[in-house]
Amino acid sequence: MNLYEINRDFEKAILNIVNLDDDLVVDETTGEVITQDAYDKILDKLSLARDEKLKNCLYYIKSLEADEDIISKEINRLQGLKSTKTNAKERLKAYVLENVDKGEKLDFKTIKLSCVAGSESVEIDASAVIPQEYCSIKVTPSKTELKKALKSGIEIDGVRIVRPDKSLRIK
Repeated sequence: MNLYEINRDFEKAILNIVNLDDDLVVDETTGEVITQDAYDKILDKLSLARDEKLKNCLYYIKSLEADEDIISKEINRLQGLKSTKTNAKERLKAYVLENVDKGEKLDFKTIKLSCVAGSESVEIDASAVIPQEYCSIKVTPSKTELKKALKSGIEIDGVRIVRPDKSLRIK
């Protein structure tokens, strides 16, 4: 019996009972006549069942709160572990990049490495004054437009095209 049913039965037992005398009561819906002791036992049983259900609900809530705490701690632990793994990966990539030559290709059957020239990008000095036509709507320099301008021969103070010496591709 769930809590709703227990509450409903408890309310029905209280509302539909009429005292006949000091020792007998009658259920108005069924017409059943029972002793006051039997009626008291029914109410006690319903009350105890309800209290037991409520107590169990409260224990379950506490259990869920404990689970929630454990999960939060595990999430924090896993985020720390992820950060550690990400940093280790970046350090290893930098190490490999330092130890391979540009244009070098290695094939180990299960994994391949090629060290190619890095993609061109535009580097802008903090002191550079960028003409409006090379800026995006946010009024930030548009590196794409600056790169086009520089490639077409336009000179802009503090802006130049740079190419990293090498980069990694792991497949």
